Amino acid sequence: MLRAAIIIVLLTCVPAMAGSHRISAFDMETAQALGPIVKEAYRRIGADIELVTLPGERALVMANRGDVDGELARVPLIGELYPNLLPVPVPLGSYDGVVFAHDFVPPVQSWEDLRKYRIGVEIGVKFAETGTKGMDVVLFGDRRKMFEMLELGRIDVVVHLRETGEAELRALGLKDVHAQEKPLTTLVMYHYVHRRHADIIPQLAKALEEMKQDGTMEALHRKAGEQQ
Repeated sequence: MLRAAIIIVLLTCVPAMAGSHRISAFDMETAQALGPIVKEAYRRIGADIELVTLPGERALVMANRGDVDGELARVPLIGELYPNLLPVPVPLGSYDGVVFAHDFVPPVQSWEDLRKYRIGVEIGVKFAETGTKGMDVVLFGDRRKMFEMLELGRIDVVVHLRETGEAELRALGLKDVHAQEKPLTTLVMYHYVHRRHADIIPQLAKALEEMKQDGTMEALHRKAGEQQ
């Protein structure tokens, strides 16, 4: 009888999502920075995750369709565009969305200022797609090609996350293109799970809040910054 009671107690202590789960991740620097944070949150609820790195739009489509269990980190409007993805309501971090351009391009103060330019936008970067809607936009599936076209003057500006764009400039060795100082917007990132896993959202939220309180989240952000 005592043995049966112990087994019941142990079973009730096992988190609802124990095991390994596949999470899609946009193939850019935010995955490197936020991946360890999300992995630690899952570890604290008794689960582990495998990050599946994909181009931006494909990552969202697969997550929304349920081919994977969630999406690593996205902006709030994703829940409106992809209704099967539910946010864990604790911010993972924030990133600046900025304009990349040659030095002779005057500082852009607002989205409206971009109307005079030919704008490069990477497919799947939703804040850039939304902010430039109705403007002269060239969509790229290849981020590296987009920045090369900017360097060559085939497009006038690129809108992207600061960290991701600067990493691309370093990789390409481009010296004549830079991120403008003033951000167009600051984006708060959230982890999303497919709605079939809605029951674990409170557990993940609790784990992330604890990570904020005990300093783990800040330490992981700092470590990611040192590695860039």
